[in-house]
Amino acid sequence: MPPALPVGVYVGPDGFTTDIEEAIDIRGEAGAGNGAREFLTGPLTLYVREDGSDSNDGRADSAGGAFLTPQAAYNTIAATLDLGGQTVTVQLRDGTYGGVDINQPWTGGGKVIFRGNNSTPSNVKIAATSDHCFDISSPLPGVLQILDLKMSTATSGSCIYVRAPAVVEFGNVDFGPAALYHIITNGSGANAISVGDYVISGGAICHWVAAALGFILDQLRNISLSGTPAFQNGFAYASRSGVMTVNANTFSGPATGPRYAVDTTAVLFTNGGGASYLPGDSAGSESTGGIYN
Repeated sequence: MPPALPVGVYVGPDGFTTDIEEAIDIRGEAGAGNGAREFLTGPLTLYVREDGSDSNDGRADSAGGAFLTPQAAYNTIAATLDLGGQTVTVQLRDGTYGGVDINQPWTGGGKVIFRGNNSTPSNVKIAATSDHCFDISSPLPGVLQILDLKMSTATSGSCIYVRAPAVVEFGNVDFGPAALYHIITNGSGANAISVGDYVISGGAICHWVAAALGFILDQLRNISLSGTPAFQNGFAYASRSGVMTVNANTFSGPATGPRYAVDTTAVLFTNGGGASYLPGDSAGSESTGGIYN
């Protein structure tokens, strides 16, 4: 019987032995077709355009290179890449696109950014019907950012729905009309955090919702309301031990509906912002151990 090979040694098809990491490229940089992930050593941008195709690889900003849908871009990230701590940006060019289901994690930590038009966010629209614009239903290994675009939903659905342990950041966005909510965090570890000023150009049942231990942090922002949006159940709603920290914001423009509702041991913290701090044209309410401060 031949002697056992040392651990980490591989016999290739030519009969020679080699280090196993040389024989099998575990980072996916070679051996195309072996199912390995591509290991990133620097930032990567994937492009989405209205004239693209989901059969493209997304790596060129052209009709022949870009994806057609942001969903295809995310599926590629989740299925084929190891981020290695790097940032992948999904760059959406001006146009209108459907929602994105973040229903599986990516690999390798780092950050995934969905970015639109920095100077005119409303030129890039995520418009969902009977769906959410961004539905985060899987735990994520790094930060997901949503920047520089407009979101709206029709029939049903929220703009940003975080219902799994994840950190979702948003900034320089425009929240248009939503059938349900603009932002909802629902469940332990579900976090939504603002990282920039933004616009609200349409109404919703509520703008912010933190429920079932969900958390929203939205502070020190300029939030501009246009068109007098309506929030029938309250601009802010915290329930079932959800926590919302929304102090030191500056709101411009009117809204209709209750300013807030907080119940079932939830906390809505404004750092003493007062009863008229939040947008709306009627008083807020506290019940069942809910705290508004």
